[in-house]
Amino acid sequence: MSSTLADWLKPVSASLSVSQAHAWLIAGSGAQGQLELALAVAKASLCHDDAARQSGQGCGACPSCHQFDLKTHADLKVILPEVLGLETGWPLENAAARDVEKKKRKPSSEIRIDAVRELLAFCQLTPSGPRDKVVVLHPCERLNTASANALLKTLEEPGERTRFILTTQAESRLLPTVKSRCLIHRLAVPSPDQTLSWLQAQGVEHDAAALLRAAGGQPEAALALHQAGWNAQRWSGLPKAIRAGDVQALSDLPMPEVVGLLQKICHDTLALVHGGEPRFFAPQDLPTKAHAWRLAQWARALNDTARHAQHPYHAPLMLDALVSQAQRALQDSHVH
Repeated sequence: MSSTLADWLKPVSASLSVSQAHAWLIAGSGAQGQLELALAVAKASLCHDDAARQSGQGCGACPSCHQFDLKTHADLKVILPEVLGLETGWPLENAAARDVEKKKRKPSSEIRIDAVRELLAFCQLTPSGPRDKVVVLHPCERLNTASANALLKTLEEPGERTRFILTTQAESRLLPTVKSRCLIHRLAVPSPDQTLSWLQAQGVEHDAAALLRAAGGQPEAALALHQAGWNAQRWSGLPKAIRAGDVQALSDLPMPEVVGLLQKICHDTLALVHGGEPRFFAPQDLPTKAHAWRLAQWARALNDTARHAQHPYHAPLMLDALVSQAQRALQDSHVH
């Protein structure tokens, strides 16, 4: 996650920071900087400087901003999937932190009910500072059934002086009852010029356009690809490497990411075969004579694989099988 709020999100942060609504849902398709925006709103909402608060940024100098930057603010609760919490440095709830530290279980990719239960206690506390308490929950679609139901009760009776800033990257997957308890701000898609300028400001220079395409136009995802070591040459060569059976092209990636990349190749090749425009790759990067039926079968198989890719039985064997499957799907249509 970038530490700098994108220019097109700053007016949104200013607007939400001074709002009197007790619960906002920041919605966008895919990664559009929802967490970064939610944290900026939270920081500004807690800031002691009225002028900085209205700017949506926070002053960065008051005791509240200092505590926020240290991730120790008593009036702030940030709830994330445990995997994302560890990546971003936001503390886990106490029991989860002990279990993960002692390796009793792996960090969860969902928002567990224990985290929401701890939120219930937080909502009953009196604010320690002059501002209302703030809860950031990202992303809502990672709530499991139990934690979503527990959150509903909290949204109905939030307690004294508590604001909620919820986010989603897949609004259609949310419970209608969660959405109905929030005001919804749907993020507009920034222009290509805006996103390219922002990526270049983050240090993505020559590969910005290619990585933005690779990320489906989502700047945060493009930045994540750059930080993971992707460049334009490696990305454009990926379909041909997979078609040639090059397992090494994907061997350094976690299995969910492998499946996601294969789905992008499958999607774009299928679009090209049917006369459409590819979304993630340039047309010249893709095989042009693949059989539509084989590609459709491959797409269904990848969707099935994605359901258990987080916990593969044997990752190297699974990778070999996935690349072999891809080779068959991408071969020329006259090959039987």
